[in-house]
Amino acid sequence: WSSDVCSSDLINVVSSSAPADVTVHASSGQLVASHMAMSDGTVVSNLSKGVYVVKATASGESVVKKVVVN
Repeated sequence: WSSDVCSSDLINVVSSSAPADVTVHASSGQLVASHMAMSDGTVVSNLSKGVYVVKATASGESVVKKVVVN
């Protein structure tokens, strides 16, 4: 588990493989954004400062990242 610190208020996805299903949750557990079969682009913008959990699933594999927006 690792975290990324962002100075911007958006989360982008860049996929080098198959399109991914992407979800973003706030630290409270609230779903902030969800996109199916996403290859590249902005998942969510105008985020408030806080901690978010981003999960991307493609080809049966998942990646989960904790993102801190300053």
